[in-house]
Amino acid sequence: MGNNKDIKHAIILGSGLDSLIDGFSVKTLIEEDIEGIHKKRIFTARSDGFNILIFSGRKHYYEGYGMDEIIMSIRKAHEFGVKNLLITNAAGAVNPNFRETDVMLIRSSVNFTKKTIPGKNVVLQDKLMKTIFQNSCRDLKLKCCEGIYGFLTGPAYETRSEIRMFRKFNIDAVGMSTVPELYKASALGIRTLAVSVITNILKENKPIPPKHDQVLFTARKASLRLVPVIVRFFNELN
Repeated sequence: MGNNKDIKHAIILGSGLDSLIDGFSVKTLIEEDIEGIHKKRIFTARSDGFNILIFSGRKHYYEGYGMDEIIMSIRKAHEFGVKNLLITNAAGAVNPNFRETDVMLIRSSVNFTKKTIPGKNVVLQDKLMKTIFQNSCRDLKLKCCEGIYGFLTGPAYETRSEIRMFRKFNIDAVGMSTVPELYKASALGIRTLAVSVITNILKENKPIPPKHDQVLFTARKASLRLVPVIVRFFNELN
């Protein structure tokens, strides 16, 4: 693949989105960590003339990890000299207009974790990356929304009272990751865009919460539609 300095792009894959790895050729596993709930792997890969660093799996607060461990992927990307980072996650939709497998660009976020996230003058969306991603979604007929992301520690699914609270804060989708990574990447000068893949819809009148296996199934289904968008996105960005 050549020198690490050839890698300008990176992507962090959310829960159930591992099949996105198949969109890239000449994959090489360079690190693996099987401790904790989620298997964490780092690949270098190549697709259509560009090299990319792929982070599959991440560490979360609810597993007992601290900030240093949660932002490990960002530090690693910075060591590789990555300039452009796409962060993905699986999220539950609060916005009633969203549907499963939709994607949402994170325009802003609200921290519900009571954890301090260091960072000042944070840029949550790089304008060029946003435009290219939106155009890629439009051309490949994938619905792309924008919204506010609620950051939770987890790991439980949301109660009816919590859903009502999120609506009062105008939250569009909620999840358990991404925000610390966004802040750290911005602080290091990495151009960043974050995308939530909607895997379940939160409804107050829905008595049975979603099962984790169902969430993962929806994420994998969404990833099949997202692969060509992401490959095109990085090609245009390249």
